[in-house]
Amino acid sequence: MADIRQLHEQRNANLAEFEKLNGKEDFSDGDKARCAELERSIEGLSDQIKRSEKLEYYKGLSQRDGDKLAPRVSANADLVAHTAKHNYSLLKVVQRQLENRRLDGVEAEMSQELASRSGKAPQGIYVPMDSVRTNLNTTTGTGGIPTVTQATMIDILRAKQLGSRIGVEYISGAKNILKFPRDNTASSPGFSAEASKQSDSSLTLDSVTLTPHQIDASVTATRQFMYESSVPAEAWLVNKLTTELAVKMDYSLFSADGTSNSITGLLYNTDIPAGNAVPFGGVGGAPTWTSITSFEKLVDIGNALNGALNMVTTPKGVSALKNTVKVSGYPEYLMGSDGKVNGYNCYSSNQLPSNLTKSTGTALSAVLFGDFSQAVFVEFNELDILVDPFTASPNLVIRVYRDCDTAVWHGASFSRSVDLIAT
Repeated sequence: MADIRQLHEQRNANLAEFEKLNGKEDFSDGDKARCAELERSIEGLSDQIKRSEKLEYYKGLSQRDGDKLAPRVSANADLVAHTAKHNYSLLKVVQRQLENRRLDGVEAEMSQELASRSGKAPQGIYVPMDSVRTNLNTTTGTGGIPTVTQATMIDILRAKQLGSRIGVEYISGAKNILKFPRDNTASSPGFSAEASKQSDSSLTLDSVTLTPHQIDASVTATRQFMYESSVPAEAWLVNKLTTELAVKMDYSLFSADGTSNSITGLLYNTDIPAGNAVPFGGVGGAPTWTSITSFEKLVDIGNALNGALNMVTTPKGVSALKNTVKVSGYPEYLMGSDGKVNGYNCYSSNQLPSNLTKSTGTALSAVLFGDFSQAVFVEFNELDILVDPFTASPNLVIRVYRDCDTAVWHGASFSRSVDLIAT
């Protein structure tokens, strides 16, 4: 059977040709026939990919784990159950790198399998973090982990994460660049005389492309702590690594500006029409009822006022909304005690910036409104962990890397502002 990577490449090539043909103004009968042929090929290749992945899994069932036969974990295997059964230890991964010793056991098996799946060598060691996080719970028995009743240390305060609370779609485990075809043309029905017909509507496609961008976070710990064998040490490390990276990815979903190799977040996404900007003033301005309802109006004009409709802004922005009346002289505020603005839930977080500028205006806050189910965040491959014993010596730095990207299915689903005066 053909190599899975080759099958993906052939399907992507067919899809690209299909999009190109459908974008032609002079869509001929020959083009229609070729498109039908390409559709059949794309469906056939998709079926081959599924069968090839299943075959790869069954071929791996003979791999040895120590002296006992154990199933080789593949893209379709249950990583969570496997890591629980074999007592996966993140501390062991860190300690072996620190000692410059070869990793073995289930930890090495996981890293090798994830590298095989992704087709990309890790900078350090690949870690199935979702599985590790699942295994490390507070119930005695799961993975041989006892109940943890005391935290190792008091953690810092972090910005509230928003993406998963407001309906953003998440895709994990992608391996390569993702390209989703998007239909941008509605049909044009109409009336016609008997024995005549309306002109055929041409299908116009473009695509939404998501490309891996490396994001990283780091934690610093003492060498002595990393050799601590207690469960609280393992719990702290897992929680610290996953939380640091999750907060940074959530920030990027909203506020990354696309520079310095970063992804482009919702505030700077060019798929959102320029006309969907809501200006509060030439140098920024205070919120008004008219400006607040403009967010809804712009999305409605784009036929996108449905789905997971929410508003998000900064804590300063929420404070301004709670303290600004709709109409002078009446004690009804832009944001009510129910946490809603113009009938929509409004969330606050420092994941959005409150230090923006416009002309001579400074310390301005961002505001986003829309159907957040039209935003997608993709995590590629798995977590890559690298231990750096030199940068912060005598302590050590544990760096975590992951590839990700974000996009919107339809930019008209959002409206935004970057110049709210909120103090």
